[in-house]
Amino acid sequence: MNGDKIEVDGIKGLVAAAKDIDKDGVWTSKYGKMSLLGKEMPVPKNLQRGKEAEEVLAILPASLYVTKCTCCKADFDKDAIVLVMESARLIPAQCCNMMLWSSEIDG
Repeated sequence: MNGDKIEVDGIKGLVAAAKDIDKDGVWTSKYGKMSLLGKEMPVPKNLQRGKEAEEVLAILPASLYVTKCTCCKADFDKDAIVLVMESARLIPAQCCNMMLWSSEIDG
């Protein structure tokens, strides 16, 4: 999947689920594995800052941002990550298989 680009509808029509993204930021789909670091990811419209997609600049421990899932309220596993983009942040919450989006501007 080296040359594939993540589009608004995912890669080749697939959309990543939280359970498909591992602790290293690697997305596994039926087409194989792809590191999300350095890839452009679509950002929800309400978090867009002039661009539909932002580059994943870093993959950090979610504990630097939060300790509990904002969706199901479970404690995050020690391997939980946050994908840091230009202004958007994404935590693929394994506990409830939800993609938790926020914006650096949100605070």
